[in-house]
Amino acid sequence: MVASGTATLETALFKVPQVVAYKVNKITYFVGKQLLKIPYISLVNILLQKQLVEEYLQNIEVKTLTGAIERLQSPSSLETINEGYSELWNMLIAKGQDVSQNVAENILTSLK
Repeated sequence: MVASGTATLETALFKVPQVVAYKVNKITYFVGKQLLKIPYISLVNILLQKQLVEEYLQNIEVKTLTGAIERLQSPSSLETINEGYSELWNMLIAKGQDVSQNVAENILTSLK
């Protein structure tokens, strides 16, 4: 389980399977939903522009999270996640440039 933010990116770069869960104040959620028009909340999914890791926002139930964690244990899920993490690694690190700069550029591109 990982809270959204840079922790999701760090977890991915360490190649650890993850489920992202995040809960914020109701007002913050409402305002954020109005201002941000992005399909994902985790940096992993934002950068890859697809859902690689499961995300849960606001209505978080133990049964739902347990199911998501159990799905991570299947060989096919692990293979998919590892492939996505390799893609992310190549996008951000293998270029031999500044990782922070690569992340920032990729996020800006995703937001456009």
